[in-house]
Amino acid sequence: MQQTQEHVRFDVILKSSASGKDPTLDNIEEFFPESEHIEICRLWFKQQGVAVYATDFGLSGETSQAIFEKIFKVKLIPSKSGGEGNGWIVEGTLQVPPSIADYIDQVTLTVLPELF
Repeated sequence: MQQTQEHVRFDVILKSSASGKDPTLDNIEEFFPESEHIEICRLWFKQQGVAVYATDFGLSGETSQAIFEKIFKVKLIPSKSGGEGNGWIVEGTLQVPPSIADYIDQVTLTVLPELF
């Protein structure tokens, strides 16, 4: 499946007690966020029309380009480098909405791998 203008995939890393530290095998569990923070953010994104799933470190989401742009106040331009469906160019600075900003450490656009 190729990423299109209608599908934007992204990952959200939530803040944890280890935010700002370098992860190692010995401290990796410190990077797991509080489960209630994951649920607060999951419900918020769901209310915005985002298909979102909990992960160990936060959330994985998929939504339309229009909804992503509205939520994070950026403009997305389909990337042409590397072939069709290879991702997005972000125009502007991604802004995490204030109602969930205290929980969010990082938002990253993701691309499905092209296997063949």
